[in-house]
Amino acid sequence: MFYRDVGPSRAPLLVFLHGGGVGGWMWEKQVEFFFRDYRCLVPDLPGHGESESRTFSMSQSAEEILSLIKSNQNGAPITLVGFSLGTQVIVKMLSLDPWLADYAVINSALTVP
Repeated sequence: MFYRDVGPSRAPLLVFLHGGGVGGWMWEKQVEFFFRDYRCLVPDLPGHGESESRTFSMSQSAEEILSLIKSNQNGAPITLVGFSLGTQVIVKMLSLDPWLADYAVINSALTVP
């Protein structure tokens, strides 16, 4: 999975997950604003952006991003930020690991209970 890692390695972690049909590039302005004070991880979900083309799976994407976060976790607070499809992945991630993040920004999840 392709991802960008920008900012100080010991800073609080911000993970940005994009919506369907786009890529991590949609967060460029936010990363420009936050990268001095936060470590920003910006993955391209499978089948999007610069990640290899393959079939998208919600469960597999959630597990891959959980692994990415855990391998880059530095003990600092974690904030997840998602839009649409990215938010659905965040909801799945939090169902797998409810204590993963200190904060989550859930925008346009469109999930069914």
